[in-house]
Amino acid sequence: RQELSRLSITDSLTGLFNQRHLYARLKEEVLRSERQRHPMGLILLDLDRFKEYNDTYGHLAGDEVLRNVGRLINKCIRIGVDSGYRYGGDEFAVVLIDADLVVAQEIGRRVQEALRDNVGISASLGYSIFSEGMTVEDLVARADKELYKAKPRH
Repeated sequence: RQELSRLSITDSLTGLFNQRHLYARLKEEVLRSERQRHPMGLILLDLDRFKEYNDTYGHLAGDEVLRNVGRLINKCIRIGVDSGYRYGGDEFAVVLIDADLVVAQEIGRRVQEALRDNVGISASLGYSIFSEGMTVEDLVARADKELYKAKPRH
């Protein structure tokens, strides 16, 4: 039963939590942030030119990159505090507890460096910090908007 529960919230390829669990966790954390007046952040991360990578090296190589991204995200976040998610395709998310923009950007920088140094790929990041009155949708929309601005254009 415990194993089924774990599998239902985990992305099988990356080992990160899945998108459904991301939204459940964000709902919990938004409520907690409202109640306790603690900062909370969200990073959305999109691998740059991943389609080109898949087209060049094949989907098995692409899957290996995604597995490595999951492992590296988990290495770069604060254990027992933050949590990593596969948002879908080559998009990922990190929920940051008790984190302002400075903390979020530092963790984002660590993730970007780890991807560059260990996998040889780059990622664009979008940040959103919870403020009173925001909904989960507002939080995600802000990070998504910032991510879109950060993406390379070609």
